[in-house]
Amino acid sequence: FAGCDVISEIIVDADNPYLTSVDGVLYNKAMTELVFYPMSKSIEFNKLPNTLTSIGPAALQGHPGLTSITIPDSVTVIDDYAFANTGLTAIPNLQKVQEIGDYAFAYTNVKSVEIAEDTTVGKYAFYLNTSLERVVIGEGAIIGEGAFYCPIQMFTIEELEPETTSEALS
Repeated sequence: FAGCDVISEIIVDADNPYLTSVDGVLYNKAMTELVFYPMSKSIEFNKLPNTLTSIGPAALQGHPGLTSITIPDSVTVIDDYAFANTGLTAIPNLQKVQEIGDYAFAYTNVKSVEIAEDTTVGKYAFYLNTSLERVVIGEGAIIGEGAFYCPIQMFTIEELEPETTSEALS
């Protein structure tokens, strides 16, 4: 659905064994994964269910109204491109997230990010995030190739293990 700018609502038949929709937002049947948040729907992220464990691939990619979000404590996976190319400026509550996918926050305006202990950060996860000023990386975190690649602006990295530095910044 990424790039489908005019969709404002998704309706799923109640008998569909794999998908469901609530208030026009698409989830898997168990309501553990946000599959797609329609581009023409206003952002109401305080209503995300606490049953979510993952934000699916490209679920919010390119959403024009997304500048901030509250991620439920239950979310442990943010999949590839989930928030890419949005106006996101802050990412609170990544402390329970164990996996951040490739390009998950690429081309956003996030200013600061704190990666929890033992989290895996995918390739180019924060690619060309020109607003990024501060990165805190927890003990044991694995940082993918080019995760913080941004040749335009310098930022500080705290608590990064020396053996991961060159790979994360290249």
